[in-house]
Amino acid sequence: HLVALPDCSIPETARDIVVSSMGCAGQRCMAASVLLIVGNGSTQKKLLSKVVEMAGEIELGTGSGQCGPVIDVQSLEKIRKYVNHGKWT
Repeated sequence: HLVALPDCSIPETARDIVVSSMGCAGQRCMAASVLLIVGNGSTQKKLLSKVVEMAGEIELGTGSGQCGPVIDVQSLEKIRKYVNHGKWT
């Protein structure tokens, strides 16, 4: 779980969120699955916008800084379920 406080640095916090949640295709034991943003709507909107922007810039592949394949079909289906849920939330 991650907690972002109102005085956080938006660029640095967004980077850390993306690296934690998307690194190793989100399949490591320390991958962030929950983010709690403390503060007003302005902090929330700015931080979430930056996270979405940075996550959208991730390239697929096996090189440094890229998002590689998932470990098995069950993992792929689980990820698809989360993506579909997020689209409708």
